Amino acid sequence: WGEKAQRITFLGPGNDAAAADDGAAGENDRFALATANITWNAPIAGRTVPITVGKMYTWIGYELVENIGNPNYTHGTVYNNAIPFTHTGMSIDVSEFLPSDKMGLTLYYVNGWDSYIDNNESKSFGTYLTWQPNDDFFISLATIHGGEGDSFGSKNETGDATQMYDIVATYALPQVENLSLGFNFDWGQTSDQVSNGASSTGHWWAAVGYAMYDFTDNQQGAFRYEYFDDSDGAKGFDITMYTLTYTHNITIQENVLLRPEVRYNHYSKDILTPGDKENTSDDEFIIGVGAEYVF
Repeated sequence: WGEKAQRITFLGPGNDAAAADDGAAGENDRFALATANITWNAPIAGRTVPITVGKMYTWIGYELVENIGNPNYTHGTVYNNAIPFTHTGMSIDVSEFLPSDKMGLTLYYVNGWDSYIDNNESKSFGTYLTWQPNDDFFISLATIHGGEGDSFGSKNETGDATQMYDIVATYALPQVENLSLGFNFDWGQTSDQVSNGASSTGHWWAAVGYAMYDFTDNQQGAFRYEYFDDSDGAKGFDITMYTLTYTHNITIQENVLLRPEVRYNHYSKDILTPGDKENTSDDEFIIGVGAEYVF
């Protein structure tokens, strides 16, 4: 709980900027848990079917909320802008009914994105399909679909169709010892999106590439390239951007990790003026270091 939990749970009555402007409790006055759920391993047709109910981290994306599980210290642009953080609802893991134990499938029924109190009358449906034929390769397809348009600025109080698809793949190259690769692609769409006072269908998409190399048993280099396109304003940014990030992960001892990092961000935005379109851009160069202790 605390500030981070509030930041990843920013939709819902009394917890968004609009509510705060109306004199209601703002996000700093709302108590929020990052996650809180319970799982029942239900016996169904001779199989074990885990059913989880409550608030849970998203099944979408490459990176995790807890960055100790990510190759880079700072979260990526795609994690921060293109995908959800949390959902409140239920999931059913039906992997045991699939023809191969190398495959997995989980179904979701949730209030929407990044909310614990539903902020519209619609629900969202999601799927998470995985395939791992061996220890070196993994690929997944995550989807979500629902009438969550008003969460993104729709004029319709019940929401319009919002959907996205997410592909994640990892591969440890047997030809190059100590090198592993990662890939993430996102595509999303929301209907009846408000942009410049007009209503239309907005899209966003993003692509990320990761490369991790183990220099020694206790030192790893992690490089990340990202491209994020929200030029339609579907996610409210009206920008395109790319980032380059390099993190050097140093294991000081078994449970202490030192993570110096260098990062470059480039932003670009088209501004419409009478009879013309002007492009503006900005750059950021960031150097930092993180230290993490694993309990």
